[in-house]
Amino acid sequence: MTIDPQQVTIENLKLTRDGYAALMVGNVAYAAVGWNDEIDIRDAILGGKTVEELTVGEFTRCGMRVKDMPAFVQEIRERAEHKLQLQHLNRVAKRSSAWTEWKTAQGSTRYGRGVTRYDTAGHGGFKVSATMNQRIPEPYRNTGKNGIGWYEEDSEWAIVATFIPELFTDWERKRASNTLRNSYPDAYEAVYGVIIPEGQSTTKDRRLFMERHANDWIVISAKPSDEHEGMTECVATVGGERGGWIDGKDYSPEEKRFLVPAGEYEARNRRLGFAIDLDRHQEMTEGAKFGM
Repeated sequence: MTIDPQQVTIENLKLTRDGYAALMVGNVAYAAVGWNDEIDIRDAILGGKTVEELTVGEFTRCGMRVKDMPAFVQEIRERAEHKLQLQHLNRVAKRSSAWTEWKTAQGSTRYGRGVTRYDTAGHGGFKVSATMNQRIPEPYRNTGKNGIGWYEEDSEWAIVATFIPELFTDWERKRASNTLRNSYPDAYEAVYGVIIPEGQSTTKDRRLFMERHANDWIVISAKPSDEHEGMTECVATVGGERGGWIDGKDYSPEEKRFLVPAGEYEARNRRLGFAIDLDRHQEMTEGAKFGM
């Protein structure tokens, strides 16, 4: 099917059989599903069906959310451009049983000279030749035997995409830049000579959150309350400490339980964590009567 990014517009939105807005890119449909005041993007292969014949249950989550419908349309348009650009990149996929940092490969894709992606049963990532690895700045560079660099698929792939950009699409490079800023803020600031403002790096913001709340009760686990409708039962420790085997001893920090309004917990917990406000969030104690 023809891919035309110019056709990915808000005017061309269609509705699934159960009423969710969707856009098509070739033979893939993308649905916009509301999720905590954001849009959760999901995709599905059309497989001979029309968008109007699909239900949202036939879509798979892409692991990405956007703030509103214009942002959804922009994201899908960029994905359409990505698919077009892929047609002009010389990526060669084949079976492979090569050794990798993540055990034996099941397949590989050659992106270009000195850059190959490997997939294994459990993980995967990029192998970068010693020569190409020199293009990656020192704060980001992984150097193994003979100068070869291995970069895992979860976040380190973004290092390869950023510093060997000609082998990647615009959409991939944009995601890579966001990943570097969010996951490796110290290296990002060192390489680019900038200070990342608060609110623009998940890792840096999380660090600041933990510093500011080092002496507060921070939630380490939570579940919807069975007894108190609309509330979340939270387990918290001071500074968010977690137990475990530390210095040869089994360590268990003091825990307290609190009731927090479910909407408040969901809205504030997503990126950084949740600090208990002792003036507002009621502690759950044996025999306590809540809501009085």
